[in-house]
Amino acid sequence: MKSWVMAMYLGSISVGNAVTAAVNAAIVRADGSSRLSNIQYMQLFTTFMLISAVLFLVFMRYYNDDLPTASIASVSDDVDEPTVTSRREAPDRVRTLESFDNDGKKSLSAANY
Repeated sequence: MKSWVMAMYLGSISVGNAVTAAVNAAIVRADGSSRLSNIQYMQLFTTFMLISAVLFLVFMRYYNDDLPTASIASVSDDVDEPTVTSRREAPDRVRTLESFDNDGKKSLSAANY
């Protein structure tokens, strides 16, 4: 999972660099000067950021999270205080850990995680 997240992060950096390179190649004249002033150049990238923020808001409007999470305050009528409940109870998990002592004998232990 950590590798996948890192790959997505580095991929987004690569896409951003490619967009910047494409914009820089598109605004250069034949003599090497820029078609945009510095202010116009910054406004162009500010507009790109605004468009991305609006697209993010639209995407989040329709995003459905089906992961088991705790509801913050599920209040019933007969209880005075809010209670925290989860959508799906996770079973107790026990992991067996193998370790070796100095003589090379294997020992087992159980740990909750």
